[in-house]
Amino acid sequence: MSAAAQTDQPLLEIRDLTVDYRRPGGSTQAVRGVSFQVARGETVALVGESGSGKTTIGRAVLGLHHRNAQITGSIRFSGTELVGLAEAGLRRLRGRRIALIPQDPLAGLNPVHPIGEQVSESLRTHGLATGAEARRQAVQILERAGLDDAANRYYSYPHQLSGGQRQRVLIGIALAAEPDLIVADEPTSALDVTVQRRILDHIEELVTQSGTSLLLVTHDLGVAADRADRVVVLQHGQVVEQLPAADFLNSAEHPYSQRLAAAAPTIDSEPLVTQLPQTQENDAAQPLVRAQGLTKTFPVSGGGSVTAVDAVDLTLRPGQSLGVVGESGSGKTTVARMILGLSDPDAGSLTLAGLGHQDYRSRSGRKELRRLIRPVFQDPYSSLDPAHSVATSIAEPLRALTTLSRSERQRRVTELLEQVHLPSAAAGRKPYELSGGQLQRVAIARALAVRPKVLVCDEPVSSLDVSVQDQILRLLAELREAEGLSYLFISHDLAVVRQVCTEVVVMRHGQVVERGATREVFAAPEHEYTRELVAAIPGSRVRQQV
Repeated sequence: MSAAAQTDQPLLEIRDLTVDYRRPGGSTQAVRGVSFQVARGETVALVGESGSGKTTIGRAVLGLHHRNAQITGSIRFSGTELVGLAEAGLRRLRGRRIALIPQDPLAGLNPVHPIGEQVSESLRTHGLATGAEARRQAVQILERAGLDDAANRYYSYPHQLSGGQRQRVLIGIALAAEPDLIVADEPTSALDVTVQRRILDHIEELVTQSGTSLLLVTHDLGVAADRADRVVVLQHGQVVEQLPAADFLNSAEHPYSQRLAAAAPTIDSEPLVTQLPQTQENDAAQPLVRAQGLTKTFPVSGGGSVTAVDAVDLTLRPGQSLGVVGESGSGKTTVARMILGLSDPDAGSLTLAGLGHQDYRSRSGRKELRRLIRPVFQDPYSSLDPAHSVATSIAEPLRALTTLSRSERQRRVTELLEQVHLPSAAAGRKPYELSGGQLQRVAIARALAVRPKVLVCDEPVSSLDVSVQDQILRLLAELREAEGLSYLFISHDLAVVRQVCTEVVVMRHGQVVERGATREVFAAPEHEYTRELVAAIPGSRVRQQV
C-alpha cells in the first residue's frame, strides 16, 4: 500500500460533481453528485460497471471531457479550482502535475513518431531534459516501465510493438515528470499478470517515495483491492460506498458492492466447467486439433529472425476446454493464428478437425476449416464492421459458408440472438449502439452461426468489467454444454482460465514449460515460471486474509 497522507489538506477534493452530456432533444447525466477526496500519497480506486461514471470523473479532473459536457460542482486540486479553469491553466497542469495513463495505447501514441522520441518530447516539454540527456532519461524511463531492450526499441514505431508494449510506453510517458497526481484509466488491462505486477510495483514505489497520489480507474477488482488504500464504488453515476481497499472483496456492505466482489474471479474460484470423464471413447476420439513440433519464426529489422513458437505439441479433443497462458510474447496468439489457418507453420505438423496441412490450405479445405473452427477476438469493436447491423454481421458467415436461403438465415440469426441472451431488437442495431458486453455476445453469436466444433477465444473478456466478464464466461460454459463445443482459450488472466478451462498449457518464449489439469497445475505448479504467474494474480491474497 502507498504512504499515508502527508498533510491534512487533500491533494484532490471532489464535491457534488455532476456531469451532463447535452444532445439534441435531451441530455444524459453520467455523474450525479459525486464527492470524495484523494490525500497526498494516497491511492484511491474507482470501481463499478461500464457506464458507472468512472472514466468520466477521471477525464473531468484533467479537463478532457467532451465539449458537449456540462460540469457543475467542484474539483479542487492542491487548492486550485479546476471546474471553469481556462484551457491555458489546465495545460500547465496536465503532464507536469496531473498525468494520465489512458486505456487505449493506440489512441494515446502518435503513429508517425518513434516511441522513444515521444517520451523525450514529454521531458523537453516540461523542461526536465534536452538533447542527449533527454534520450538517455527516456531509455531509463522505458526500462523502468518494463519495456525490454529499451535502447534498441527507442526508434521503434507504435505499430511495431504489441498492445502490452505500447501500454508500457504510455505508462513511461505519464511517469516521466513525476507528477503530483496520476489518473490511471485501466492502466494494465492489456498486460499479463507478471508485467502488471512489475508496473504496479513501480507506480506504488513512486507513490511511496515522492508522495504522488493515484486515482485508479479499473474494472479489475483484484488490482483495486491489492493496490489501493481506499475504494470508491460507483453505480449509475453515484457513489454507493467508500471503504478501505482491504475490506472490499470480503466486507463490502452495499448489495451492489457485494455483487461486484462476488463476480471477481480468483485462482480459488470454483470452475464453471467440469473435467471430461476419462473413458475409452474419449481417449479414442479423433483430436479436433493436433500440433506436433509446431514452429514459427518471424524476420526482424536489421536481419535475422525471432522464434515465436518453438516445437510446440498440443492436442484438443471433443468437448475439451484448453487454456493457453503466458506473458506477452510467449507465442500464445501465434499458436492461435496457425490453428485458425491465418498463418502457416515453418515446421512441424498441424491437423485441424481431421484436415492435414495440405488439405486445409486448398480452397475447399480452407472453407471447411472456417466452418469447423471459428474465432472470438479480444476487441469486439474491431472485429465487427461498424457500418453493418448486428443481423448483417451475424449472418455474414452463413452467406459465405452455407447454402441457407435468406429466410433461413434470418431465422438462424434470431435463434443465435436468443442463444447468447440478446433481445431480438438488437438485430437492427449498429455496434456503436451496444455496450462492450453486448458486442462480445454478438461476436460469440457470429462465431456460432455455422455450428463449429471449436471456438478459438483470444482474450475474449479482458476488456470487460467484472460483472459483464462473469456473464460472458458463464455463457461460454453454458454453450459448451449445450453445443458440445471445444475451446482453445488464450488468456493472460489465470483466474479466468481457472474458471473455464479443464486443462492448461503454460508457454514461455515460444515453448511449453508445463501442462496438465488446470486445478492441479494452479494448485501445485511445478515449473518456476508457472509459480511466478500464479503468485502474480491480484486479489487472491486479499480474500485469503479472512
